[in-house]
Amino acid sequence: MKIHSIGSRLFLAFALALAVVFCGGVFTFMELRKTEQIAQLVTTSIVPKRQIWNDIKALSNQHFVLSKQQLQTNDFRELARIKTAIKETELSLFVEQVSLSSLGLTNRESDDYDAFQNHMQTYLMEAATALNKLNSGQYKIAYSRFDKTAKTSLKRALAKIESSIETINREHAQANLAHRDSINQSKRMMVISFILLLLTLIALLRWITIRISNPLLNLSSTLRRLTEGNYLTRIPDFPDRKDEIGVITNATKAYQEVAQRRLELSKVVEREAKRLDAVLSNMPVGLCIFDQNFRIILKNQSFNELYELDQADDQANQKYCELIGAKIRKNLDGASEEMSCHDLITKVRSNQSFAHTWRLDNGRAISVTIQKTSEGWVSIHKDITERLNAEAKVLHMAHHDSLTGLFNRNLFADTLENVIRRAKDGEAASVMVLDLDRFKSINDTLGHKAGDELLQQVAIRLQKVCSPGDLVFRLGGDEFAIIHHSNGIHASSRTLAEAILAILEENFILEGQTVSAAASIGIAIAPDHCETTDGIYKAADIALYHAKNMGRKCFAMFTTKLEEDIRAKESLEKYMLEAFNKSEFQMQYQPIIDTDSGEVRSFEALMRWNPMDDTAVSPALFIPLAEENGFINTLGEWALEEALKTAANWPDDIRVAVNLSPIQLNDETLYDTVSNLLNKYQVEPQRLELEITETVLLDDNAANIKLLKRLHDLGVRIALDDFGTGYSSLSYLRMFPFDKIKVDRSFIKAMGNDDNSLAIVRAIVGLSRELGIDCTAEGVEDKKRLKAIESEGFSEVQGFVFSKAMHADALMDFLEMTEYRGRIAS
Repeated sequence: MKIHSIGSRLFLAFALALAVVFCGGVFTFMELRKTEQIAQLVTTSIVPKRQIWNDIKALSNQHFVLSKQQLQTNDFRELARIKTAIKETELSLFVEQVSLSSLGLTNRESDDYDAFQNHMQTYLMEAATALNKLNSGQYKIAYSRFDKTAKTSLKRALAKIESSIETINREHAQANLAHRDSINQSKRMMVISFILLLLTLIALLRWITIRISNPLLNLSSTLRRLTEGNYLTRIPDFPDRKDEIGVITNATKAYQEVAQRRLELSKVVEREAKRLDAVLSNMPVGLCIFDQNFRIILKNQSFNELYELDQADDQANQKYCELIGAKIRKNLDGASEEMSCHDLITKVRSNQSFAHTWRLDNGRAISVTIQKTSEGWVSIHKDITERLNAEAKVLHMAHHDSLTGLFNRNLFADTLENVIRRAKDGEAASVMVLDLDRFKSINDTLGHKAGDELLQQVAIRLQKVCSPGDLVFRLGGDEFAIIHHSNGIHASSRTLAEAILAILEENFILEGQTVSAAASIGIAIAPDHCETTDGIYKAADIALYHAKNMGRKCFAMFTTKLEEDIRAKESLEKYMLEAFNKSEFQMQYQPIIDTDSGEVRSFEALMRWNPMDDTAVSPALFIPLAEENGFINTLGEWALEEALKTAANWPDDIRVAVNLSPIQLNDETLYDTVSNLLNKYQVEPQRLELEITETVLLDDNAANIKLLKRLHDLGVRIALDDFGTGYSSLSYLRMFPFDKIKVDRSFIKAMGNDDNSLAIVRAIVGLSRELGIDCTAEGVEDKKRLKAIESEGFSEVQGFVFSKAMHADALMDFLEMTEYRGRIAS
């Protein structure tokens, strides 16, 4: 039950003070009682125990001395006195032990007392035994037993006495400490009780002041001000008071509220007006309210800022369209850009709500939402310029290449669909796919920055050469595409392709260096070549592939034959992989003869594909295909291993020549493969001759030269095959120390009919002689050419005049033949 009366609370406060005093007295009494109990324990137990133990100790020592005297004296009267003293001592010991037991012992004291009795009893028995031995005349035994056994037992008994005395001393010290603590605690309790009493009285006085005196003074002062007419004066708030103070306070508040309500009602209208003005002024969008006749009732500052209005534009009864109509430049919604403010009003009249977007003269895009109300309409105007710009930027990024600014692959796919759809309606178009030649080499040599700059310049040139209606795309990497529209589409596509090739053959300036680059172009016409998006792109890609195979720097138009060739190639590729797994590939060997001695210097290992149906596949077909799909590395490694395994059975002075594809030199494991196979089949490195073409050096010159030098340092011979048909043979002879030059068969074949070819052959032979390089004539097929070769000074000859390529099992028979020797001389 809650107590609300002030008098009742005062009574409780005084009762609390008395309770504090009483509790302090009780605790003090309890501590004094505890002090008395500790003192009684010390006087009645601890001190007597310690005295008795000291007495027992003294009596034990006395008994020992008397017993020792009894053993040492021979005087009968002295012995009688000593025996009497011993009995008295033993009686005193017994009395002291009884007194000690009567005092009450702790568990540890009982254990020490029991141990003492045991040792003391042993001592008395040993002493009595020693006396008996003495009386029987066994003096040495008596003395020895007393000094050793009896004395040891006594020492143990005395040790237990010392242990008990030490324990009692500790108990005495602890009792003294507890006694002092109890006295100090009693003093503290008395002080605390006094302090609590004092604090209780102070708190009581403060409570009376705060809870009674001060509220009464405040209320009396407030009532005085209210009676004087100050109705806005602050009334003290005592929300938790249910007593007399609370009753007076509530009555005072009720009186004040009646007076204040009149003042507050007068301020409501002013406050709400200011609030509405603040809301309108700080709205992030423009607000304009107009009536049924479209006369403006209200507009905010954001509306004025959007339409760049000032105070001169504000007129009484001004209509909505008269104010902003002249600011509107064009419509951004719908198919037509023409839509005036009056057109908008016409639409608004027939709808409860309406939304629209328009562009102002200042370029800003404004989204307008109009909602009908009972009094007219409310229009919201929002500036969405930045949002539209961002959307346009995102759309541009989605459809344009970030590097060149051209349309990208995504838009190319969408555009192809439109091209095919329009082509079906009779509007033909051509799709051109373009790849840059040597882009990788430029990118690797000059760096990616130069490569990016090249792509940008190519994009500019393509846009320059194309017609306004043409669309140029970058599909990725160095691949571009063009969608071309024109009458006479076939002829105009060729003309455009020729223009593109011409403008791209002009030099480029990249990173301060002059660089030449060209392109290959594939062309497909829709709908002539295909009527699907994937199909037309694939047709253009097939034509591009054909252009590259034609030697690059050219264009090709799609034909059905090209598609058939591609399918045949894909079929051959699949068949080639199966054939390799079926071991249909074989190595054959053609001898290379020394022109001086007529002996076999080496065999060239030639790869052959002989399917099970005995229809041989030409290396001219499957080698380029293997290079294209990367299978050449597998074939090349297999060929190298087969050749070395076979050569391991030949005489040590006969070498084996193996052709290397340019693709194989891009394999980082080539050096390790060659080294490991030489070790595996125990073939000396100088017996292996690797034949390369100038294409190897043309592609990634520095890296390939480095790998060839490593192989050459290993001891492997390096031969330059098809010499004279490339671009820069002489510079390569200076750059790398080749061991052999093989003159292309085209020069050997034309020697008898073409003076220019004969002159080139003589120059090559002379150059090889001066450089100390072996020079081999390839393709010698009859004795007439053999005679001509002999006269020109070739060091080696290879051709059908000696032998076609043979299987490995026929080589030893060929080497054992003697008919071939001396053929040159004859």
